[in-house]
Amino acid sequence: MSLACGKSNNELVHAGDGQPWRLSVTLPDGLQLNDDSGMSLNPLRAQLSRLKVGQTFFRDPILLSGKVPSASARLQVFGENASPSLSWKNSSASQGPWRFGSCGEPGASTACEYQSLLMCLQTRAREDANATNPAEALGSSPSRSLLLEWFRRCGVSSAFGSEFQSQATFAIRNNNLYFEPSPLLSLLIYPGAWSGYEDAVVQSAPVASVPAFVPCARGDGACLESPIPASSCNGCAALQPGKLYTVFFVEALRQDYSAIKSVVYIP
Repeated sequence: MSLACGKSNNELVHAGDGQPWRLSVTLPDGLQLNDDSGMSLNPLRAQLSRLKVGQTFFRDPILLSGKVPSASARLQVFGENASPSLSWKNSSASQGPWRFGSCGEPGASTACEYQSLLMCLQTRAREDANATNPAEALGSSPSRSLLLEWFRRCGVSSAFGSEFQSQATFAIRNNNLYFEPSPLLSLLIYPGAWSGYEDAVVQSAPVASVPAFVPCARGDGACLESPIPASSCNGCAALQPGKLYTVFFVEALRQDYSAIKSVVYIP
């Protein structure tokens, strides 16, 4: 069991894996899927099972460009010092169900370009419900969004960033770490979704980090410039696919906690 220092010298709290959160994914035509940190599998599966999805019968060559139709998602994390609203930043690959390019039969209640994606989500939900080990399909938690995990398994890669901060991004590609802002003093990755760095640092502990570059000629110590080799990150290789993590970007020495930018990252 791991412990972290509390806000007073005599207070100890268990190292947590995130804070309560609520996720809403909205597609055109009013279709909405909801998940939260206490959602179990069956209610989430029921949301998908109620959707009428037509059979694919026509592929429109106009849609084969790989463009993703408009969709929005909002993840709100509830913490003691802040409750930020994080917005969807789609970084979908050009292959897989998220590419769309198919139409459903007349009468289907969902937009035709979402037929393949929704059919895939329903399949993933059915697979988890029939899992040999029920413990693997209990549902969402502070460190896991089952809905986002199904999206990932259906070919959708996503990241979330605060609407109230300047651009911040994080990705691991081709054995390199790519991040913005750059340069940085250091980079810290905590398990779960966190509303702010102060909440995370007093209640949990990082599972991965990129330490400050030493020696650094800059007065603020920010000598980490994107991209850097993934091997520079202690613990990144052990990040689990489908789990929620929060990446904090420490930009300078003695930076105020409230000014530290973050993104929610899902390997």
